[in-house]
Amino acid sequence: MKNFLILFFGLFVSICFSQNTYELKEFELEELKRGLNYVQKYADSLNNFECDRCKVLPDFFYEHDFDRKSGYKISTALHSSVSIRKLIIDKIDNEPLLNAVLRAKDKRLRKRTKLPRKHYMGYVPIPFQEYSMLELVKYRLQELMNEKNMGKRASNYPN
Repeated sequence: MKNFLILFFGLFVSICFSQNTYELKEFELEELKRGLNYVQKYADSLNNFECDRCKVLPDFFYEHDFDRKSGYKISTALHSSVSIRKLIIDKIDNEPLLNAVLRAKDKRLRKRTKLPRKHYMGYVPIPFQEYSMLELVKYRLQELMNEKNMGKRASNYPN
């Protein structure tokens, strides 16, 4: 009888304090949608930026630690994260703006995010954080030029 009560109490406690996975998934999907809407609005504003002999670039390009300071965290799993900075740059189609960033002589564009020497508890590495803003812009311009030259019907173009 004593063993039965212990077993019953153990099962009761585990059921009472177990997580409802459906609520967590709905919350995570809501956060993901909010983050992706933020990325889309930011990219739209940069795509609509008028750049005639750009003397002043948007502040976004000078923020080397944008992923951590933006306030949004887009994660696809518990211990992974997505670079918001890279997502925004991948949605920019404004070539005059990207060329103006390449022509800029500001040292802040070459600044990289400092990676911690030791991984502390709760640290989640962000992909592309070791690249400067200038390097990411160069990669994006290369993608745009390849898309123009090869077209979307190229055999190696992602679906």
